[in-house]
Amino acid sequence: MVNVKLLKAQMVLNNYTIGKLANEMGISTKTLSTRLNKSPEKFTQAEIQKIVTILKISDLMRIFFNH
Repeated sequence: MVNVKLLKAQMVLNNYTIGKLANEMGISTKTLSTRLNKSPEKFTQAEIQKIVTILKISDLMRIFFNH
């Protein structure tokens, strides 16, 4: 289960909006917004890798594999 609050906190800390992150990931703003707000379990492995790289996330397990 994705910890959306921690992911959004990382976005804020790195000065990323949904639009800016989506653009750098190569997906639509709508797709990223839907993933964050309605179905975070549907992030693909490739999307997770892009987010981790773009936001320089060091605590991958805590954000993306939180049970």
